Amino acid sequence: MKKRFTAVLTALVMAFSLVLTSCSGGSDEDIGEGSAAATPTVAEATGNLNEYGWEVPEETIKFSAYAGVTDPATFEEQLTISNNAMADFLKEKFNVVIDKEVYLDDSTQRINLMLTQGKLPDLLTHVDENASQIFVDSGAAIELTDLLKKYGQNILAEIGDYLPLYQDENGEIYRLPAGYGFKVDTVGWAFSIRYDWWKELGVDVYKTPEEFYKQVKQVLANHPTNERGQKVYALTDYDQGQNMLSALLGAWGFYDKYAVDDNDNLVYWMFDDRATEIAKYINKFWTEGMIDPDFVTNEYETAQTVSVTNRMAGYLGMWWVGFTFGHEYWQQEDPNTPLEKRFMNVSLAAEGVDQHTMSYVGFNNGGDTTIGGYWMISEDCENPEEVIKYLNWESSPWGTLIAWNGVPNEENMYNIVGNKVVMKEEALDASQKNVEWHGRHDSWGANDYLLVARRSALSKGNIELPFTLDPRVEDTFGTGEAYIKTEDKTQYLDPGWNICWQYYDDSVSYNQTPFEVNIPVSDPMFTINQNVADIAKTEWVKIVTADSEKAALQALEAAKAKLEAAGIHDLEAYRTKSFKKNMELLGLDSLFVENNRLAQ
Repeated sequence: MKKRFTAVLTALVMAFSLVLTSCSGGSDEDIGEGSAAATPTVAEATGNLNEYGWEVPEETIKFSAYAGVTDPATFEEQLTISNNAMADFLKEKFNVVIDKEVYLDDSTQRINLMLTQGKLPDLLTHVDENASQIFVDSGAAIELTDLLKKYGQNILAEIGDYLPLYQDENGEIYRLPAGYGFKVDTVGWAFSIRYDWWKELGVDVYKTPEEFYKQVKQVLANHPTNERGQKVYALTDYDQGQNMLSALLGAWGFYDKYAVDDNDNLVYWMFDDRATEIAKYINKFWTEGMIDPDFVTNEYETAQTVSVTNRMAGYLGMWWVGFTFGHEYWQQEDPNTPLEKRFMNVSLAAEGVDQHTMSYVGFNNGGDTTIGGYWMISEDCENPEEVIKYLNWESSPWGTLIAWNGVPNEENMYNIVGNKVVMKEEALDASQKNVEWHGRHDSWGANDYLLVARRSALSKGNIELPFTLDPRVEDTFGTGEAYIKTEDKTQYLDPGWNICWQYYDDSVSYNQTPFEVNIPVSDPMFTINQNVADIAKTEWVKIVTADSEKAALQALEAAKAKLEAAGIHDLEAYRTKSFKKNMELLGLDSLFVENNRLAQ
């Protein structure tokens, strides 16, 4: 059995007083279609309210919580770093004890072990899709509808129109999402390039994949080796080139590796005509020696080493990799690093593609077993009402603010004065955010007892804020990140960030949510899905590393044959059915959503 660490915390349970219904009862109306989320009711204060709107109970509320996949030693270390600051804060202000458990084994193994042993915590959260389905199917999760009506108005308000996704065929609710919501950083996949080297070219920014290829090739001609004489590559990667693939699929307009035909049927990308263009394009980089040959075996850290030693001129992948593989590392090593030494993220579309899908939003965060996943209350819980009250508070603006950012005070990166959130000015220096932002809030218990709070900007939630935010961080609080802007919000406060994002357009992002599909472990399609993923990953490497364009296209055809033998078309039909159902449940008539990351 894995090492187990249990932290017993005197924790707060605050239910935002403006939206929590009375504990004595709730509406008898059906939740149905998310409608109950539209008008959170007003609670009548009846007792000892603290400054955060929580009626402090006379008797201590206690509940246990399994909180996902984390090394227990890491969790213990974090509590040591924060000196249990959150515990001290909550002990002084509130009267609730949370017995939190984390384990290193995956949530499916842990859930099965709990069920076998017959020893269940009150709350299970940050559980992945499959494990949560196993728990629900076992009959060990309680039905939540009545509890949500009575005590969960914040939860319902924030889930809003997406509630039907979590109701079963009988309209019952056994699990709900944790760490959900549309994040403000809808920037996604990018065609990135070393900005300082690119600027030397004196050309207009590339707008298509072909233009990127030509410009990064020019950069390589100017910088064939680094200062140690080592070869510079246009691209490297980790995870067997899956990041490169995702960026390419976004440029060619695919949705989560699928195309959508005229009848709303999903077609796996390799069976679409655009697959030929992608295969030819990426293979050209390989045959011309522009891809790091170690991309097949690289881990994240080894790929990062290639970049930070000035051996990577570009990158196809998620936007934040350009940060961690570039200026964030260099500035930490040398604060005098030139401002323009960084990667510039660019969104683009291939010739003939009307709208790129490099930028996306997704309501669920179901695969994340540290801050996302799903939560459930077990049948062994003796006080489910109190658990829901806590989760309801954490889903409120107060809960999201404090759970994500730790104890508010003058030493943290933020404080609360009256009903105003006051920022520590040092924390607004984006170049030092790992120390002045993340370091400070880690020292004051940020995330130590985060259970279900959504991961989207407070200012974009469905509940009116009971406090005033500094406009520079309105799109930051609630995300777990720092997106600090000028007061008019037309650009980032950090000039380097403006360099990074000047050519990235995510004003129209596609909604990934309807493409998400839950395949139970017991369903034969679960195995087909796994086999397809494994085959596609292996065959993608063969396409990239083929020794000629002709060989790359042959590798593509061989991959298609293997996928057909593995049941890809059955999987397409399965996912199509789920996609169409989700579109109908959510009442969506478009796959795209508008987003304004910066004021226009």
